Amino acid sequence: MNEPFNESLEKIAIGKASASFIQQALTDRVEGHVPNTEEDIKQAAATMYTAGSDTTVAVIHTLILLPILHPEIQ
Repeated sequence: MNEPFNESLEKIAIGKASASFIQQALTDRVEGHVPNTEEDIKQAAATMYTAGSDTTVAVIHTLILLPILHPEIQ
């Protein structure tokens, strides 16, 4: 979990980061809009990543399984 976060921090520092949750959350924290710590931001980013990857896997499994179970829809 630290490696992707640290990579994002490095890209932000050198100005090569694309818009991201981490970049926006750190900007908001620096500007005093939110009291989050870097650990809070890291945990939230990891949760979003995990949730997105779980959803993607479930959809792919469903798209493979449905034609197998219902060959008439192919």
